[in-house]
Amino acid sequence: MLPTVNFLGKPVTRLIAGDNPVNGHTYIPEIIGKDDLLAYHTEERVLEAMQDSIRLGYNTWMPLGNDFMLRAIYHHQLCEENPLHFIFQSFAPIEFAVNLRMMAEAKPLGIYHRGTDTDGFCEEGRYDILKERIKMIKDYGIAAGLGTHVPETILRAEDEDWGCDFYVACLHNSRKRGEAAPSAFVTGKPKGITFFAE
Repeated sequence: MLPTVNFLGKPVTRLIAGDNPVNGHTYIPEIIGKDDLLAYHTEERVLEAMQDSIRLGYNTWMPLGNDFMLRAIYHHQLCEENPLHFIFQSFAPIEFAVNLRMMAEAKPLGIYHRGTDTDGFCEEGRYDILKERIKMIKDYGIAAGLGTHVPETILRAEDEDWGCDFYVACLHNSRKRGEAAPSAFVTGKPKGITFFAE
């Protein structure tokens, strides 16, 4: 197994697999596009990737809590003697309370609030929604995390004691402040990514 760290009392490999390509997310669309990624990543291939992860020494994935991944994880947990751990990212197109219930059924190590949504709520000054959603996760007895592309959001969450157990964050601010915009993932409209020096 790869080296592990203690994540809220559980050994988690220091390298964790994500699922952006599985869900069609690409930062190099001129080389491989969303449609190519979605066509390639059938459930069978995702299950093979999970088995490969175990064989290569991973013990944790950080999937999006969408229907496709939840079904694949259900089948993975049915078939594997020692299944992977999962730390879910919420899925914006599904109402949060419903999505939370769906993710909780997989008994994850943690669930974190999707960073793009966090950033948008912060830019709109709607911190109360984030605090309520962190509480909703914790009410399931699951570790609650907050994703963000703005490191200052973590400082605010800590200063104001939002109740987060962990954070998933960029080490730099990749968003312009004051420009809340729906995610390309939600709208289906592609947009370029610009990273800022802050």
